Amino acid sequence: MSALDGVKVDIGGTVFIVPPMNIGTFKRTKADRAALGDPQTTEDDRIDAAVRVVHASLLRNYPDLTIAEVENLLTFANLRRVLPDVVAAWSASEDSDPGKATAETRST
Repeated sequence: MSALDGVKVDIGGTVFIVPPMNIGTFKRTKADRAALGDPQTTEDDRIDAAVRVVHASLLRNYPDLTIAEVENLLTFANLRRVLPDVVAAWSASEDSDPGKATAETRST
């Protein structure tokens, strides 16, 4: 299977192409996406939700990627840069050339 177009995201030194979110992933991540924006969500729950959302977003192009692998690539520092890039990929056009996001190198 060839990779779907999307946004290039550097996570822990590995560049992934995050494709637009499909409807199934959108439905499966509803609670986690809501938790990310809920001020009542604890920090631990917010981190868990973010990891699950990043993982789910990567699965279309990387079906063998595990949550443990995503957790090992993410740090507190890069998660703050990676998550907005992943969110940007959700609405990227599947018909365009892959975009470029620099999650690891962008200044905060």
